[in-house]
Amino acid sequence: SDGGACRIRSVTRVQVQHCSVDHCARGLRIQDCGSDATVSIVSGNRVTRCLESGIYCAALYYNGADGCINFKISSNNVNSCFNNGILLCGGHRISVVSNTIIGCANAGIQQWHGLDNVIVGNSIINCNQLQHNGVGALGDAHANLHIDGDSNIRAGGKYIALIHSNTICDCNQGRGAAVYGIRLGQANSNLSGYPNESKQCSIDGNHID
Repeated sequence: SDGGACRIRSVTRVQVQHCSVDHCARGLRIQDCGSDATVSIVSGNRVTRCLESGIYCAALYYNGADGCINFKISSNNVNSCFNNGILLCGGHRISVVSNTIIGCANAGIQQWHGLDNVIVGNSIINCNQLQHNGVGALGDAHANLHIDGDSNIRAGGKYIALIHSNTICDCNQGRGAAVYGIRLGQANSNLSGYPNESKQCSIDGNHID
């Protein structure tokens, strides 16, 4: 369960660039890293046919109390991963910009319990294909771009997320009750656990087929 091409934990400054990952359990897994002082970078990588998520910013407690801080995930190509293309769990101020995510089994981009994350200019194509992930468990597959989770959100933020100018095409249903391009919450979750100052989401200029 801990396998993968790369596992980085509790590092103040991270730079992962121009790597190729093929046929692993997870792809690039980075947990509880980064700092307010310096931007960490994950860019120009190619991740193909992993059993789980291609690029994963993880949190020890799987909620908003921890996770990666001040990251830029940009210009990566994620193809045919059997969970999410890019998965954000917890964290604060993670920018997911100009990535190409094609043919993933679950949501192309999935955010859980995030704060002030920016998801801009990504191409998500033919994702959310299956209800399960590559290890046979039910997957994060409720939409092609899904924002969910409101546990232990830290104070001092302004947005749940900014979702602008993404292209989401050839959408699939996954575990959703219908086909959703972008989805906020689920039927039993309305993101009400966010503090009042950050209980808002900006969605603009997205193309959804």
